[in-house]
Amino acid sequence: SGGSKVFYRVLGLRRGELPNVARGVATLHQSQATVAVDCSNLMFSVGTKVKAVAEYLLEFAKSGFTILPVCDNDVRPSVKQETIKRRAIREKARTKEYLLRGEIRALKRQLN
Repeated sequence: SGGSKVFYRVLGLRRGELPNVARGVATLHQSQATVAVDCSNLMFSVGTKVKAVAEYLLEFAKSGFTILPVCDNDVRPSVKQETIKRRAIREKARTKEYLLRGEIRALKRQLN
């Protein structure tokens, strides 16, 4: 597994902040930031269409990152695939809940 080779892990960033991160890494290390992306994991998040995966990766590239797509689906154990799928479903549900709570707050304000 390449997990032990990860240099940085960042959580809670907004997409709009990515160009700043890329510039900061480039300045600090005197080279463009490279992000290795597990395409199998990404497919569970953005969809199984190649176009959706490519557009997502292109967005990162436009932010200033060098993208290194990693495709190892033929050797990935099915148990790991299911774990990733459950995590993606849970994350989508959490996002939907957040959006629905915002709608509920807006409706409450309209009633008051």
